[in-house]
Amino acid sequence: MAEILKSPCIILRSMRWQESSKIVTVYAREWGKTGLIAKGAFRPKSPFAGKLESLNLAEVIISHKDTRQLQILTDIRILHSFNHLRLQADALAYGLAILEVLDQTLEEHQADTVFFDFSAFMLQSLERTKRPEVVFWYFILKLSSFLGFRPQLQSCHSCQATSSTGKATFNLANGSVFCAACSSNSVGGVQISNTEWQFLKHLQTFPHKKIAQFPDSFESSHHYTTLLLDYLNLHLEKQLNLRSLELL
Repeated sequence: MAEILKSPCIILRSMRWQESSKIVTVYAREWGKTGLIAKGAFRPKSPFAGKLESLNLAEVIISHKDTRQLQILTDIRILHSFNHLRLQADALAYGLAILEVLDQTLEEHQADTVFFDFSAFMLQSLERTKRPEVVFWYFILKLSSFLGFRPQLQSCHSCQATSSTGKATFNLANGSVFCAACSSNSVGGVQISNTEWQFLKHLQTFPHKKIAQFPDSFESSHHYTTLLLDYLNLHLEKQLNLRSLELL
């Protein structure tokens, strides 16, 4: 017998299924990433019309059976549509990139209410910030911690120095930083300036509730996108395909 379940969720993506229906992938607060069937979503006057778009934060009601691979969506109510975010090209690209990262990294049916709330808050922060790239980098740092490989950025791995007089080295394999004096102790890695090191340190420990107000005194560089995604890809042992970043 089917069980009726309800949960807030983030709509990650959807695709047409058969003539009039959709398959929707959601990240639900109560039961994790799940595939749903929205029957009749393309029919005139469908109750799902306009509600199954990527980025929507919604409350869904589903008919659930353990024997089904895809569960049946029976009702949906929009909690937050992110209409303001959709009007900002850069912020929208980073928001969609967060959805792609969630879709490609999270295992199905593994719920974590704290991380769900954090992810929803990051999307909302993109609507309030003038620096959407910073919110995206912060999300990648925190996701790395959530997945079990938190970068160790606060001090040099060898001598515990908290700054460097020259180029430091970020070791992708173990997530540690080596100051210029100790860089010879790191096998491989990516060189970063002391300014970049201090930026990443500050970003990692910044309160997530205030991330939209991250101070302008720290310079931005798209180098951080490559660095943090390379780190994430290495530890996931796969290459994330983030098409949304191609919009930037």
